[in-house]
Amino acid sequence: MSDLIDVLSKFSVHDLARMLAERIEADSQSTFKNRHDLGGGITLFKQKGSSRWHCRVHQPADGIHDYRQSTRKLDLRDATSEAHQIALMLKIKLSSGVALKKGITFKTIANEIVQFYLKRSKPIDTYYISLIKNHLLPYFGEQEIASINDRSVRLFWNKYCETHDAPGKSLANSIHIVLRRILLEAKEQALISSIPDMSNKVETKNIIKGECWEPNQIKTIFDKLTKWQSLSPTNTDRVIFNLYCRFLYLTGIRTGNEALGVRWDDLKTEKDYYLKVRKGKMEGTIKEGREMIISRSGQESKVIIEVMSPLAKIQGFEKISEAKAKAPSQCLFELKRPAEIWRSFADEMEVEGTLYWFRHTYITNEILRGEPLAHIAAQVGNSVKMIERHYSHATMRRIRTAELDRNKKDK
Repeated sequence: MSDLIDVLSKFSVHDLARMLAERIEADSQSTFKNRHDLGGGITLFKQKGSSRWHCRVHQPADGIHDYRQSTRKLDLRDATSEAHQIALMLKIKLSSGVALKKGITFKTIANEIVQFYLKRSKPIDTYYISLIKNHLLPYFGEQEIASINDRSVRLFWNKYCETHDAPGKSLANSIHIVLRRILLEAKEQALISSIPDMSNKVETKNIIKGECWEPNQIKTIFDKLTKWQSLSPTNTDRVIFNLYCRFLYLTGIRTGNEALGVRWDDLKTEKDYYLKVRKGKMEGTIKEGREMIISRSGQESKVIIEVMSPLAKIQGFEKISEAKAKAPSQCLFELKRPAEIWRSFADEMEVEGTLYWFRHTYITNEILRGEPLAHIAAQVGNSVKMIERHYSHATMRRIRTAELDRNKKDK
């Protein structure tokens, strides 16, 4: 305080009065620029950090009490017109016996964010949209956006865990990212004043990266797949699913869109045989369209013999070359929801793991075989750094095996 007094003492009373007047004028101009009283209980205002005008309608005589809504307009004249239309629509609704909603619903803002993601169209946006539609809208959809608080988020996760296993950290974080994006939009529209705290709202499960099967386990799994397939011999999906699992195991391709998106014309039969991967997680990135080798020097490989040739015959072609020529845009695997098929098989045949374990097993086996990490990374569409971080168990196992082999030779 004494420092402030020392500073002020350097100015004359006249200068201090002038500075105070200038400050008051600046504040009043700022307020005037961000708030306009249109009369009749209608006010336009801008929330801090927002470029759009919002309106407040307060006409107690007509039954309208402190109703707030974004005009979604940047221009003051457009916003003025929109505000009067909003006020008129409120009167029409009341005169028609329609009760006014107390506030905008979560669904309204969520749908705006869906449109935002569709327009932005980044690779991750389809996933974010699915989180909104499959998780957030079923629970929050009809709730008032202004009513969502810390407790609401915690209750959402409580409800989720009643019908699902505890979410992984990645899923929980992704849902929180999308929920926060929706609530930030609501805040910008002056519908809420703060964002709920998303931390410590759900106990996430620890997912061990790089789970894989040993060779004897892989043999048992494919034996069980063959037996499961024979239990319903007319079910073509089971036949194709068996081949699908072999494809995942032999190539390390990602299950889902990446594997399901492979078409016959993605097979490149030059000196080496390659499959071009266009869909899935890498779509829209520099790794989109990577070439995954399936046969060196054009020789017959397990991918060709055990997967692609049987698939061609199932689709009515004698050879792979005929499938490429006559049905270039047809997908190799015409399966719906392979993850659900796997769960059905795994439950019935008592198998541990998920479809993603085939990829982990492939990467682990390639490391144990001594393949350079750069080659493995190019094949599976990962970075060397990621493989080093998540598959260190395989690297250490290979080092120990090499040491044991050297010790045997020394003896």
